[in-house]
Amino acid sequence: MKSKKIDKHDSLTDGFIPNPTRSVLPDKLINAFMHKYEEEGIAFTMSMADIKELLGLSRTCNESDKRVVEAIKILQQPIEIRNFMWKGREVDWVSAPFLSRAVRWKDGKNIVDLRLDDAIVAGLKSKAGYTTLELDICNKFKSRTALKLYEMFIRYYSLPNSQGK
Repeated sequence: MKSKKIDKHDSLTDGFIPNPTRSVLPDKLINAFMHKYEEEGIAFTMSMADIKELLGLSRTCNESDKRVVEAIKILQQPIEIRNFMWKGREVDWVSAPFLSRAVRWKDGKNIVDLRLDDAIVAGLKSKAGYTTLELDICNKFKSRTALKLYEMFIRYYSLPNSQGK
């Protein structure tokens, strides 16, 4: 099976999303949602089973559902991005959530409609600096610190070394 890759903006790699719980799940969820964004755009629909699969969690565990819902709430806290163009105007700064909406339906299919905030996406797209990550590798990390260290290593690995080898 082909590995799922994402181009994660460096501001998100640097831990731009507030995470008061210090849980690794919101960071993994950003990666999963960035993957879906790259495939489908700013708004997309996923089943809870598909979300858990992208996160490397058990598809049938109800406790995992609660953890995913808590991680979604964290992604709805405001973040700030500065100096970019949006809707034909220069933005000094914008404060908005990464995930602007999440709707879980009661139709028995456990479907979630998700929408990333369009201002945040515009800001991320206009800024230079992306790190290509493999979701399968990111999902192996059990702590936020370990995941962030891996993401930072991948980010800086290919940069020029002024000291030479």
